Amino acid sequence: MTTIAYKDGVIAYDSRTTGGTTISDDDSGKLQTVDGVQFICTGCACDFDALIAGYIGTVASS
Repeated sequence: MTTIAYKDGVIAYDSRTTGGTTISDDDSGKLQTVDGVQFICTGCACDFDALIAGYIGTVASS
């Protein structure tokens, strides 16, 4: 589960990634910047490229 907090134009988020009940990383880079747009990616990592490409209007890399 990812925690995201927003206040006064500032977004804070945790850096932990898990697989089920197993902690896989406590220093994961969830922030991605593409064409000047910042994305805080959570959920299934295999979907991040498609989500960002859909937002930007490009084709996701395979």
